[in-house]
Amino acid sequence: MDIREANIRSLVCSQVLKDRIALYAAGLVDVLEDNLRGAYLYGSLAWGCYHPSTSDLDFIVIVGQACADAQYPDILHVHEEASVPVDAVFATEEQVNADMFPTSVEFFVKPMRGHRIFRKPECSRDFLMQRQDAYEAGVALVGTDPREFIRPVPWPLLVESLDYLFPHIVGNFKNPVLMLCRMAYAHAHQSLCCKRTAGEWALETLDERWRPVIQAALSQYAEGSNGVVVAPVLLHEFEEHCSKYISDQEARR
Repeated sequence: MDIREANIRSLVCSQVLKDRIALYAAGLVDVLEDNLRGAYLYGSLAWGCYHPSTSDLDFIVIVGQACADAQYPDILHVHEEASVPVDAVFATEEQVNADMFPTSVEFFVKPMRGHRIFRKPECSRDFLMQRQDAYEAGVALVGTDPREFIRPVPWPLLVESLDYLFPHIVGNFKNPVLMLCRMAYAHAHQSLCCKRTAGEWALETLDERWRPVIQAALSQYAEGSNGVVVAPVLLHEFEEHCSKYISDQEARR
């Protein structure tokens, strides 16, 4: 399959990063050959909110059939050669559009302390969010455009994935304030957005008491900092506020 070079050139990032992404796509083509159906960038770079200090590169890689065990070392080598933090989920054509929660996938390759960690789960509780993200903002590196290949996630199923994620945000995510804003935005609009857009929306939408907290989180995000800017007690209060906002949104439907 051909690499979508024009799509890579259009990304809002440095030329060095574009070259790394092109190298990653070429490695997938070389290793997976005719089994590769598509490789899609999603997440912060696809949304135009990428920061090199704090952001990973997120990919969904779609294959026709399950990868052979003998290919795993070569697949891991492709990730190592990219020399950037790549968080990838591999799924078959059948799995990628399966409307079920949790969702079966082939495996993940995740960046952990500079190493690539291979993990083959029974099912994924995050994949429906990843699929919707790729549907809404994804960029094809290999294969057809995302909306020609990936179906949108039915809202009731996306809610299950969002609801699973919500209680794990505080204490586990970079910039939890903006992640909580992202959850609230999703329930208000029945669609996803990037952290920056969610924070800007929350400044205008949520109770004005939380504007300093949200603005501090947006400033932290713009600076590429991973430091905690909100006291734990206040963060949990904001979590409760977002939870109530989400409950109110769902009650109106």
